[in-house]
Amino acid sequence: MYRWSIYSLAYAVAAVVALSAAAMAWRRRSLPAAPYLALALLAMVWWAVAIVFESAATTVGGKLLWSQIAYIGTT
Repeated sequence: MYRWSIYSLAYAVAAVVALSAAAMAWRRRSLPAAPYLALALLAMVWWAVAIVFESAATTVGGKLLWSQIAYIGTT
């Protein structure tokens, strides 16, 4: 069960912004650092989406699950 809050919305906005920035970086992938920037931004999107669900989860088990999923984006 999830309870959505303003914090969940803020993380969702961060995910959308990072996804659009990753798309812009990918379009310029001929530049030397652009593919690496796009991959870093996609990792941020992964983290932000998982944190959206972690912040909205109402059970300890749900929060633990989503924090472990978010960890993949941070590594």
